Amino acid sequence: MKSLRICSWISICLSFVFKFLHYPFAGPLIVLGVFLLFIYTVIFVIKNADKNMPEVFFHLNIFIWTTYFMFRYMYWPFAQILFTVCVCLTFIYTVLLAVNKSKIRYPQTILFTYILALGILAYTQSYRIYYFFNLNPVLNEEFNTVNYQAWDKYSWFLYGANKKEKALEANKNAKNAVQKSLEINAADIYANMFNPYIIYHEDLIKKNNWTNYTEP
Repeated sequence: MKSLRICSWISICLSFVFKFLHYPFAGPLIVLGVFLLFIYTVIFVIKNADKNMPEVFFHLNIFIWTTYFMFRYMYWPFAQILFTVCVCLTFIYTVLLAVNKSKIRYPQTILFTYILALGILAYTQSYRIYYFFNLNPVLNEEFNTVNYQAWDKYSWFLYGANKKEKALEANKNAKNAVQKSLEINAADIYANMFNPYIIYHEDLIKKNNWTNYTEP
């Protein structure tokens, strides 16, 4: 049981490392980590449902809030619905602690700190999250000059946040990154394929008619 939980968090943490370093499989790693956490939580709930309900809801909260984080991290739909479920479970857990007159110990402190951080994340716009993981200058200064895919996707999130001028600026950075990439490698097939999409997205931004994100 303990090894299963450790493996889940190792997978989730590795996902962050892979994401920051632009390695492949960052997405599958967090999905694997949350899946392992799900298995651990199910086993724990089955074993303890009739013994210690506060502890059961403690682990349920960890799982559901981590799942919510995965949805925001992967930019999947229905994250807001999942956030509502998270808040409800946290409320139930808090009531159980009060009814049982349980003391707030180290694990509960960590959990509530975790919940607070993800609560802040819930009100953080997607374009800020995307920029932090993919385009922040601290880890990506050199790579940003050729990362046309990230600049193009960033322009989509900016457009969705009604920041049209900044979306056009990100689109311009995407076009410059494609040209820079082709200067380095003129035979870059994917860059040549991606360029028309960037130009198309620029047109959609100007026409205020960008309804969904597409790429090759």
